[in-house]
Amino acid sequence: MSALNEKKTDPEGLSTMPSQGMHDSNEIVHDPVFGEISEDGPDYRNVGWIGSAILMMKIQIGLGVLALPAAFNDVGLIPGVILLSVVGGIVTWTAWVIGVFKLRHREVYGIDDAVQLMFGRVAREAFGFIFCLFWVFAAGSGMLGISIGLNAITSHGACTAAFVGVAAFLGFSIASIRTLGRLAWIAWFGLVCLLTAIFTVSISVGVQDRPDAAPEDGHWVSDYKLFNRPTFTAAMNAISTFLMDVPHGL
Repeated sequence: MSALNEKKTDPEGLSTMPSQGMHDSNEIVHDPVFGEISEDGPDYRNVGWIGSAILMMKIQIGLGVLALPAAFNDVGLIPGVILLSVVGGIVTWTAWVIGVFKLRHREVYGIDDAVQLMFGRVAREAFGFIFCLFWVFAAGSGMLGISIGLNAITSHGACTAAFVGVAAFLGFSIASIRTLGRLAWIAWFGLVCLLTAIFTVSISVGVQDRPDAAPEDGHWVSDYKLFNRPTFTAAMNAISTFLMDVPHGL
């Protein structure tokens, strides 16, 4: 290859585009995590910033935004606003720290790599097992949610186990796709569905003069509370809801 087609290397060891605007169709880029990446694929860095933003919005909005009213009801409006603000500040600071850490240690890909860097190989294996267990539970939660949704729209047309099986099949099929770049369209679709659901609920609540659970006749007054005295379990559940609804750095 001629000198014009030699790729520049930045101080971090990452190859960039060929010099003087020359582009080789077989260009190979070195990534500290995935190694050599070429057009022959697979390309694990093909999401782009727009796709990344949509994926993060889909994940964060879908985690528990419709549960926020219940969380505010558990702790009260004023403590709820304070908790949400505090959680947002903590998560923002955490995201900044993670960004700085990644720039300094570009070879780190996931939490297990960071744990190994800080505590060694044994800690990485232990934490990797815990993290895999966490995602097993997360997948189970998602399948349960899909089964509940299918039960609702079909008026329990089939047993719950059958709907869980359908959800598991769909999840396994989509998870078999190797790169996130090919899943960005699902994030767009999911985000539109979530926003539609949120606006539908918000508008429906706004145009009603009273909740469905309230008496149909007579004078009704909202029983919202500025301060509430929740149990420990209810308070932790509310805080967990706030955590799910604030964008994370991981």
